[in-house]
Amino acid sequence: MSGVTTFETMGTVVSLRGATPEAASEVRAVFAGYDHRYSLYDPSSVLSRVADGSVRLADTPSEVRDVYALALDWRERTGGAFTPHRPDGVIDLSGVVKALAIRDAGAVL
Repeated sequence: MSGVTTFETMGTVVSLRGATPEAASEVRAVFAGYDHRYSLYDPSSVLSRVADGSVRLADTPSEVRDVYALALDWRERTGGAFTPHRPDGVIDLSGVVKALAIRDAGAVL
């Protein structure tokens, strides 16, 4: 075990305490994978391409559509307090994606 590992991802900072270097590397990879697929700041991400209109949501990988469906479910369950749509209509899955990345990182640890 080691001390504290921190890294920036998804517009925030992740801190791991007591993770081995190998586990920390795996956790970093989990977050990087989600960030690569769903970042609205990376023009090559699937979600950025949906936002710019070069890819239709219906043509994205099933995983992306499943995360969108989960976000819609969260919107329903919260009575609209949570929404996967920004005021400009762009799909923003960052809330759901961060939760999924934390879940998957926890499975690594």
